[in-house]
Amino acid sequence: MLSNSLGADYSMWDGQMDLLTRKYRVLRYDQRGHGQSDAPDGPYDFDILVADAIGIMDHHGVETADWIGLSMGG
Repeated sequence: MLSNSLGADYSMWDGQMDLLTRKYRVLRYDQRGHGQSDAPDGPYDFDILVADAIGIMDHHGVETADWIGLSMGG
């Protein structure tokens, strides 16, 4: 699971995708309010961002994941 930093989107991981996908199933996404994700009225807090990530994992049938994130994505 790859999570972007503040002011970035999932494309920040483009340079790592070739290497990571050789061995792993990789799921990356735009954090709420970044890239192509919706930006509903805030405020946002940690619990909302965690729920977003769990919802994405559930949607893709992912029960456990290793997490790589930068800044707010970490």
